[in-house]
Amino acid sequence: MRRSTVSTLLGLVASLTLVACASDGRDMAPPRDGQSESIISAVDTAALSGDTEAPHDDDEMTLYGPWLDGDPIPIAHTCGGIGSTPALSWVGVPPETVTLALVVLDTTDTSVDAVGRAHWIAYNIDPTVSSIEVDQLPAGAVVGANGFGAVEAPELAWRAPCPPAGESRTYVFEVHALDQQIELPPETPAGDMIRAIDFATLATASLTGTVFGI
Repeated sequence: MRRSTVSTLLGLVASLTLVACASDGRDMAPPRDGQSESIISAVDTAALSGDTEAPHDDDEMTLYGPWLDGDPIPIAHTCGGIGSTPALSWVGVPPETVTLALVVLDTTDTSVDAVGRAHWIAYNIDPTVSSIEVDQLPAGAVVGANGFGAVEAPELAWRAPCPPAGESRTYVFEVHALDQQIELPPETPAGDMIRAIDFATLATASLTGTVFGI
């Protein structure tokens, strides 16, 4: 008699469990014909995990300096300080790159050339180089004429940013990955050198910085 009562109770519990599962609103849809894989895609999985960050393109060439893009250039690298070249680094150089070039331009000042006034041009840098230190260039790099010398007396040097007093200017630092060596002599006018660099460019990255003249 007791065993029969227990069996009856167990049957009742099982029936209630089945009813609860069938009525919780979460019934799984039956598989489609021939379906053998989960219907949750990779995109769905990312969404469920909350990962909404856009993927980073490791092939994109990027230039880094001691300031963020668009921020003021540290005074040490301007005529208001010691006027040193900044430390720079870059990533994403294409594997087929033959040589690298660095260009610094004040694009506001077009009095010498339409591309702007060059403050620094360094070219034929080994493509395995990925950074430079303050006031240093790797062995083999050639420094071209900036936009401040004369044709008969070119200035083969870095010229620190130095806008007129009371004026703010933006300077563009660029690293170029080139598909060939630059054969022009360093005294080539800056505008012509920059156009030759642009012509041979496979990829480029830039970093801008502002300076206020004092």
